[in-house]
Amino acid sequence: MTRIEAINQFKELRKGQPFDEKTLVRWLSDFEGQVYSEVILTHKDSEGIIYKPFSRLDKSYESDKNLPLLIPEPYSKVYIYYLLSQADFHLNERERYVYSHGEFEKAYDKFKKYYHSRHAPAVHYKLKV
Repeated sequence: MTRIEAINQFKELRKGQPFDEKTLVRWLSDFEGQVYSEVILTHKDSEGIIYKPFSRLDKSYESDKNLPLLIPEPYSKVYIYYLLSQADFHLNERERYVYSHGEFEKAYDKFKKYYHSRHAPAVHYKLKV
């Protein structure tokens, strides 16, 4: 899933939502940074994976919006749940938030379990005995 696909899917699910694309891009970028630091960087093979924060404000957005997100299919629906939960939180939609955030947490946990099972943990230090 690309950055723009995630935003478009969110907009399709929440027609008429009040958030501009700049806000949605910022939310996605924040979450991508979280995935990169909490999941990717905690494993040995993270050197080849590059995270580039994205912004609606810079000139690179037009080309970067078609870049793939860090979480692959079939786990990429986590991005949609993340955007839905952020929207519900900021709109003070408590009942919707409880559901959307719960779905986000389940999807994110499923991805983390998948990733941890296929990548060796990074060793950041060695104990001297």
